[in-house]
Amino acid sequence: MSTPKNVRGWHRKNRGADTTRNNSQFRILATWPARPDRPAVRATPDRAKARRIAAEYADQGAHVLLQRARGFQWRTVETYDGTGQPA
Repeated sequence: MSTPKNVRGWHRKNRGADTTRNNSQFRILATWPARPDRPAVRATPDRAKARRIAAEYADQGAHVLLQRARGFQWRTVETYDGTGQPA
């Protein structure tokens, strides 16, 4: 027979932090032809800021992927080819 809950001396404490995955994240992944092994990665929840950063990197000649969080994965939303315009 198990012990009633009101008699037990120990109980599990609920976590204080919210563990819900934030799905409103955007990630900018930029690679330059001169240094393809060192990509620049920036993350922000603001889509307008992410597009502005992506255009800035593309103006510098980088190949840029603008990605949106989808659970534990990243989905590519836009691609910039290095001219500052979406490809």
